[in-house]
Amino acid sequence: MLRSKTAAAGRVWLLLRHSDAAGRGRLATNEAARLLTSDGSPLRICGRRQLANLLRAGDGLYWQRDAGRDGAEWLRLGSAARVAAGLGVPR
Repeated sequence: MLRSKTAAAGRVWLLLRHSDAAGRGRLATNEAARLLTSDGSPLRICGRRQLANLLRAGDGLYWQRDAGRDGAEWLRLGSAARVAAGLGVPR
């Protein structure tokens, strides 16, 4: 993450994977925003505008955005192996 200069988006990915207790591998974008930007949340790391920038920075590497049947946006989180391969980690 540090070599590819994507550490900030990588931190968001780690926090989102941590908050996915059910292990589904996906999280609603609204839920992610609530977890990471709400004042009372223990996982709060930034504001909504900065989170939008971080989500854009991590698209394709750490997650993919999907639209649900009802039109809601979801983040499909990448697995550790897929992210490591995307970062060029040999092992």
